[in-house]
Parts: sequence; C-alpha cells; structure tokens
Amino acid sequence: MTKKFLAALAAASLMFGTASAMKPVTITAQGSFMAGGKVITSAGTYNGVNDPKDLSGNTLHGDHAYVFYQIPAKAKRHALIFLHGYGQSGKSWETTPDGRDGFQNIFLERGYKVFIVDEPRRGRAGRATVNANVPATPDDQLWFNNFRMGQWPNFYDDVAFPRDEESLRQFFMQMTPDVGIRGNTHFLQADLNNDKVADVMARWLTSKGLAK
Repeated sequence: MTKKFLAALAAASLMFGTASAMKPVTITAQGSFMAGGKVITSAGTYNGVNDPKDLSGNTLHGDHAYVFYQIPAKAKRHALIFLHGYGQSGKSWETTPDGRDGFQNIFLERGYKVFIVDEPRRGRAGRATVNANVPATPDDQLWFNNFRMGQWPNFYDDVAFPRDEESLRQFFMQMTPDVGIRGNTHFLQADLNNDKVADVMARWLTSKGLAK
C-alpha cells in the first residue's frame, strides 16, 4: 500500500467514525447469494482437459443479481429489498458519502430484514452474457447534475448533501458502469432465465430456513 492510499484511508475512517450513529443491533443471519441469471454455452465439444485455452463447450453463467442480506433479532415479518438506480450499485444504500448511516442500517436498526441488491451487469453482479465496451468517460459533473444536487459547480440551496470536498469525492467514486448493454435484461423482468429474481430470492431464503 502506498503512503497516499493509507493517508486517504485514515482520513475517511475519521470522517465515517464520527458521522455514523447506528445503535448496536443483534444480527441473527447474514450472508449473500446470486439470484436469477442465465447460462450460455459456446459451440463445440469441451476439450479443456487437453487444451485449457480451447473454450469450446464451455458455459457462462451471467446476468444474475447479487444480494447481500442481514436479519436482526426479533425481525419484523416483512423485509425491505433495496434496488439501486442507474449508474449506481447496492453501495447507494449503505453509508452516505459523508459517513452517515444509509437506509440499510437505519431500517436494520428498526427491526427490518434488509436485502441490498446489485442488479445484473452492475457492481458485484458484473458477469454478463454479452460483450461490453466500458469507456473511461469523464462524466462526474454529469452525475452531479443528474442527481439534482445542483448545477455544477453550484449546489442547490436546499439540497441535503454536504458541501465538503471529501463527501463529493466519495459520491463520484461510487458511480458504477454497466457491464454490457442492459437491453431487456432488467432486474425484475422474466429474461433472467424465465424467473423473477424476487421469486428466486424467496425460494433461496425458504431453503435456508430464513423466510417466515
């Protein structure tokens, strides 16, 4: 690790350590899983044992969602599933750019089961079944304007976003590109192996004894 990286990490830890105010919560179950998606197979007959570079007959699992969950003690009956918007990932629901508790912690503290999703072809669910070109496009100011924080470089007077440089830097760094054109592969559409991801999640939780 470089000295510059360690200095930035120390500065961020100070900011987040003082901003978060979450009360202690007893977690009875926590984990992550993939849901939905589809599988494609390359043409030919598998020959990887003899030639590892020959990808004939290989399969590709992709276009699934990533789900991180936490279940508190004495949880309420209903769970909350958090879906991010365009340009983001499940990170949006965790800690705010200035270190305050995000909705994940806020509702967990209030007794709700929380599920944080990275939608297909985004973030921790970045395995796609189509080719992609992810350009390195300078567009920070575009996101600043699109999220209605203001008109760069000016903030709106009543926007609920801190004005310090570190918070703005944290916001810019959490933007996440699509890995592959979204097309019809939307999180809740049946393109994901003819199964809605929410249904897959329910079955997975039931199999683990986590659904009531």
